[in-house]
Amino acid sequence: PGVYGVGHRAPSYKADLAAALLYAGPGAALSHGTAAHWAGLIKERPATIHVRTPHKRMPQHTLTLHERAPVRRVWHNDLTVSTVAQILLDLAATQPSRTVRLALANADYQGQLDLAELDSVLGRGRPGSTVLRAALARHLPQLAYTKSGLEIMFLELCESAHIPLPETNQYVAGWEVDAVWRRILDR
Repeated sequence: PGVYGVGHRAPSYKADLAAALLYAGPGAALSHGTAAHWAGLIKERPATIHVRTPHKRMPQHTLTLHERAPVRRVWHNDLTVSTVAQILLDLAATQPSRTVRLALANADYQGQLDLAELDSVLGRGRPGSTVLRAALARHLPQLAYTKSGLEIMFLELCESAHIPLPETNQYVAGWEVDAVWRRILDR
């Protein structure tokens, strides 16, 4: 309501996100799974757009508003998003542990993981803190190199069986392989 697109016929995901931010008002930022997807921390695009805002607004059909003041935000690909630490905490409050671990690995891979900032958002009684602490304790940077859910499950299987973790999606003799243990190949 009150946000209109003029001058084009083909709506885009980015336009939907921009409209959600405009509706949420000044100081709003993408949050939760929406921000994680936009920042490249998770691959799956959430069905509902999540926005953190310092204003009271009526929720809409495909828009979930999270009221919080003040909202710390950064620019990413021309839109405002919550900080990476806040995104990870929001994910931990709403998503399965596997998703949180994958987002954590992707943030680390992209050089966006700031442990001091992450520690500043964790707190007793804050939703997601327990799950995020557990994900940090079991942080597995190799998850960022996977290309499928099956590869993620394979790394988790190796981890749970205490098998040394392989390198994933590496080239061996000109072929890209899903997993390789180079120490075994060197023997």
